[in-house]
Amino acid sequence: MKNILFICLIVVHVSYMNAQENVLQKIKGFESLDESASSIIVKAYEGDGDAEANLGYLYEVGGSVFTKPSIENAVFWYKKSADQGHPEGQYLLGNCYHNGKGVERSPKMAFSLWEKSAKQGNCFAQYNLSCAYREGDGVEKNIQKAVEWSTMSANGGYSVAQFDLAIYYDYGEGVEKNPYTAFKFYEMSAKQGYAPAQYYLGCDYQLGEGCDKDIEKALHWYKLSAEQGYPDAQYKMGTLLLKGDEIAKDVSLGFSWLLKAAEAGHVGAMDGVAYCYQIGIGIKADKESAIKWYKKAASQGYGPSINELKKLTE
Repeated sequence: MKNILFICLIVVHVSYMNAQENVLQKIKGFESLDESASSIIVKAYEGDGDAEANLGYLYEVGGSVFTKPSIENAVFWYKKSADQGHPEGQYLLGNCYHNGKGVERSPKMAFSLWEKSAKQGNCFAQYNLSCAYREGDGVEKNIQKAVEWSTMSANGGYSVAQFDLAIYYDYGEGVEKNPYTAFKFYEMSAKQGYAPAQYYLGCDYQLGEGCDKDIEKALHWYKLSAEQGYPDAQYKMGTLLLKGDEIAKDVSLGFSWLLKAAEAGHVGAMDGVAYCYQIGIGIKADKESAIKWYKKAASQGYGPSINELKKLTE
């Protein structure tokens, strides 16, 4: 708070350029400022709600603007923005209350702030409301309301909400099951680059759920997801390439994808990597490496690995 209390008030009748110079000269903690950051600071001190929320965020993340993050200063500015009824300030302050960052944790306060923001159209707050209703976090659990708010957020363009909404329709949770609607929202999310949605879209194309079956499109979306490090997609790429039933077989590349998934913690991939080492598929056979990976999978209770490990170590 010392940084903020140290800053003198800007005199209303001072010209914009002079006001900017006065404010920036008296703010401590900066590493560098560009024109955009300078503008945010000056506008925040003039009482602009949008700028107050943005300045709070700059304090929260630190980095190129502030040498060190300051959650206390972030909360100060979020509150000023929220008190003006600004949706971004309400949303960000709600996050602080939900996570107990700079304030005492209060899911109910978080919900209240998100609700105010969501009703003004903030798609991120709408998504958080959906999660709160789904989990009963700060409010009584209500899956129908979770779907309602997820729908609003998804229609506002938020990729994570689009994916969640697809899941609701895919599994018939809170809505009537509809694979075609699920496919639509998976696709919307996937096209925005959301890796889980890209994987699920690949599954739909591979199985022909909600769309015509198309293995080439399935592979396209699996690969995009896998390249972002999504373990399920890496595992799928590995198994498809190793088996060669639906696409051209490439055991070396298949093993490579399987190993990436295993290293990311995918237990099925761990078992697969172990088997490849055991038999010598896509990699030179290596009993010790096989045992190592079977042990990793077995430690997570994976039955097939437990059985194979017994055979190899008896």
